[in-house]
Amino acid sequence: MLVLDANLPDMNGYDVLARLRALPDLADVPAYMCSADAHDDDLQRARDAGFAGYWTKPIDFARVMVDLQALRPA
Repeated sequence: MLVLDANLPDMNGYDVLARLRALPDLADVPAYMCSADAHDDDLQRARDAGFAGYWTKPIDFARVMVDLQALRPA
């Protein structure tokens, strides 16, 4: 699983994800955005970019645990 912040020093999380998706071993790894930016258009942009979910800051750890449990194989 990948967790990326939207606002990184040299590149944003969307660009990082695009570069990681170009690597065969990471093409299908679930990715989550983590950011304080939580407007509807931020959430939509993350979905459009291929993020599996969006965790807003401050982090709701109960929500993170639910998302992590959903990734576990049955």
